[in-house]
Amino acid sequence: MIFSAALWQIVAIRLQLPEERVTSELLFMGIMLVIVYFYVNGLYHDAATLAQLTHNTNFDELTHAKNFFAFRTNYGQAFKHSRSHQMPFTIMLFDIDHFKHINDTYGHLAGDYVLEHLALLIEKYLQTTDRDLVLYRTGGEEFTILFMDYDLTKAKQHAQAITTMIHQADFQYDNQKIQLSISVGMTMQQAADEDSTHLYRRADEYLYHSKNNGRDQITAK
Repeated sequence: MIFSAALWQIVAIRLQLPEERVTSELLFMGIMLVIVYFYVNGLYHDAATLAQLTHNTNFDELTHAKNFFAFRTNYGQAFKHSRSHQMPFTIMLFDIDHFKHINDTYGHLAGDYVLEHLALLIEKYLQTTDRDLVLYRTGGEEFTILFMDYDLTKAKQHAQAITTMIHQADFQYDNQKIQLSISVGMTMQQAADEDSTHLYRRADEYLYHSKNNGRDQITAK
């Protein structure tokens, strides 16, 4: 506004405009600048609100991993893309073993710490391995990783690395060491899969096979 007022003064002197004209133009300019300011400020506020809503819609508040809503959207797209382009596609489901026991023994805050720290470790691993790999929290203590363009053998190598990393990780809460393991079920998309539900159901069956046969293991077929 100061710059514009000074510019108008220069114009007024050079063109010898009457003072009343200059005053009215400055007043009009001031009103327009105020309107534009509030309009632009409103746009920024709306954009920030939309960005926050989008983040909250797609990310889990505790672990900061992507949530079930994001998984459902991306999983369906990945299934269709892999089928149409004849690309391998493997899905990995895993649970934290005896998570209820952790909550009952150390408290729910310890359980929250375990979920958050485990997600952070896995996301760091995925980022250093393949930045296209994404971790989803799809249930209380259940997580999913979608391996686009990975066959079962290649994806299983990462699953084994993750299980080993979790075993060796230092989970300390309130000066108490918490030993963790995970049970994994994973499978690759097959031509016989009618839709994404069939693929997910098969991976879920393999997860429960791991859990019902001693836990701390990978069932991959």
